[in-house]
Amino acid sequence: MNPELRVRAIVPTLVNQRTLLHNGIMELLQDYAMNSKIKVTKTFIPTTIEFASSVGFDQRPLSLAAPTSKGAKIYSGLLKELKLG
Repeated sequence: MNPELRVRAIVPTLVNQRTLLHNGIMELLQDYAMNSKIKVTKTFIPTTIEFASSVGFDQRPLSLAAPTSKGAKIYSGLLKELKLG
């Protein structure tokens, strides 16, 4: 283990806001992070086939296969959020 390692932020992934279960899990995550003084990014990665398709069919990451797609823009926003934070 690395005692110097620190968690900079939690990035929620495979988020499906359409389900009550997932919304409840996100609330629990927020509570845990707040109590642990860990940031949870405002940007989250939704559940979508876009990411798997780009790797499977295009054999490239989504940011290269379809840089103007919704998914690629989400990752770009996450990068900006992490750089500013």
